[in-house]
Amino acid sequence: MTASAFDSAAMLALSKPAQPVPRLCPIELAIHLGLQVENPYDPGEIDLRVTFTSPQGVHMRAPAFYFLHQRDPGQSGWRVRFTPASAGQWRAIATAITPQATHTSDAITFVVSPRDAAGFARLHPTNPRQLAFDNGAPFFPIGLNLAWWRDDALRDYTRWLDALRANGANAARIWMASWSFGIEWSDTGLGNYDNRQLRAHWLDEVLRMAEERDIYLVLSLLPDREFRDDDVGHWRDNPYNAANGGMLKTPQEFVSDAAAKALFKRRLRYIAARWGYSPNILAWEWWNEVELARIETPALMPWIQEMTAHLRQFDVNRHLVTISYAGNGDDDVWRMREIDLMQRHEYSESPQWFTPIAGGFRLTPNAPAKPLLFGEFGYSPYGEPVNDATRSGAHLHNALWASAFNGFASSAMYWWWDTLIDPANLWPAFKGIASFLRDEDLAAYRVMPAASSTPKAVAMALLQDNRALLWLRNAQFDQSNTNYKWLMSQSTGAPFAFTLDSLRDATVEFAGLRDGAYRVTWVDTTTGLPIRSAQAVAQGGRLVLQAPAFTSDVAAKVTPAR
Repeated sequence: MTASAFDSAAMLALSKPAQPVPRLCPIELAIHLGLQVENPYDPGEIDLRVTFTSPQGVHMRAPAFYFLHQRDPGQSGWRVRFTPASAGQWRAIATAITPQATHTSDAITFVVSPRDAAGFARLHPTNPRQLAFDNGAPFFPIGLNLAWWRDDALRDYTRWLDALRANGANAARIWMASWSFGIEWSDTGLGNYDNRQLRAHWLDEVLRMAEERDIYLVLSLLPDREFRDDDVGHWRDNPYNAANGGMLKTPQEFVSDAAAKALFKRRLRYIAARWGYSPNILAWEWWNEVELARIETPALMPWIQEMTAHLRQFDVNRHLVTISYAGNGDDDVWRMREIDLMQRHEYSESPQWFTPIAGGFRLTPNAPAKPLLFGEFGYSPYGEPVNDATRSGAHLHNALWASAFNGFASSAMYWWWDTLIDPANLWPAFKGIASFLRDEDLAAYRVMPAASSTPKAVAMALLQDNRALLWLRNAQFDQSNTNYKWLMSQSTGAPFAFTLDSLRDATVEFAGLRDGAYRVTWVDTTTGLPIRSAQAVAQGGRLVLQAPAFTSDVAAKVTPAR
């Protein structure tokens, strides 16, 4: 295709934003280019960037991108997106580099007004295992996977993100897969994204929805299936496959072949240019479950180093970076300075971390002290259909609470969003944990053992010197027991019922609090609302709490008495 030549007196000109621009609010500037380009996605033909200069004199060089307008082709063209982080007068200049010449626009200026905003997600300044925002506010992602749409992209994501927001959740994981938001596949060929501009527009809209709802997205860039040549893989359709005119004889060559790496770098540049402006991108994820594509660590590590260095040339906001494995991963990869966040995926009927682990859960004994995202979780990797047992939401509920109490840097992010969570309306499961953790900085707590007076209940605790959080669960409240009762009803024809005996007179004891008087506020885990308050006294560093009667579970906050 040929990009439309703009009827402009100048070879290169920048539009000005409406002013003033609130601090940390994204802006989009049109770039008028009086030059024809054969492939506007190829930086070898044109490298178009805009240098933004802050009031403090700091220069940030943001890449521009070309897009095809979905409703009005006449509005197609070049854009730059940028999020100014400081108040005052900014300056911007566009530069276009072609093999023939370098063109520079006149400078524009715009004013950024003060605004209190959280900023981008970062590593926590005092605890390397947790997250915080630029302004220091703690950040504990609570959410699930929304990897692709089910029926209609924008309607589905509107419904799902509305449901997350309504129940206090703040995070989701989304895939740039060939069947979802991927911008390069067999219908585009390599290195030209014209035929995927509608999908790019949908991702624009989903990110806009996330920004409006304060939801943060992990964006997974490479699905394992696209580089698998087994029964579930899509290698046969991959444009990098030599059988389709590409340059690779095997999927594994993707991380070593120079031509393939150059084309992926082109894609990375476009991704950073179009979506890297947003504070609501929590992290870039290089691969989903990379070992399933049989990418071995010795080949993977130099690829991560090379691609991260390339990405950071264009991601001016330096988003966090992660990668995921189906298992525990590789400590050599986790220790790489290019990997900010470790990640765990697990599908299990009875996870070990549903019970307290001294010091909190660790991937391996030698894993580094980095935040551990819980990127995928479920009861079964083979599907979880809606039935009377799964409607209980027990596995989702317990995963949300146990992950917070065992030191993860996010809630366990459930997988079966489109076949279970949404059709069974399990969205309210997020409300209790989101409310309970609101205004809490988990980086300030340590995972500590807590003892229940009865084996019928499992206690988990997080402690500071003079504060504690507690979760007490009926040991019979889990998905396995619910499923067993449901299967028995199916085989006998008896009505399904999953009932639990109320646990009364249970006490919880733990050590580590400073001696003194404390206020104990017991909380309903479904709503997050207080149900009872009491006083307790810590002596010799130990505190014993009398729990209210409960059936499934109950939580408590322990704070100094006033």
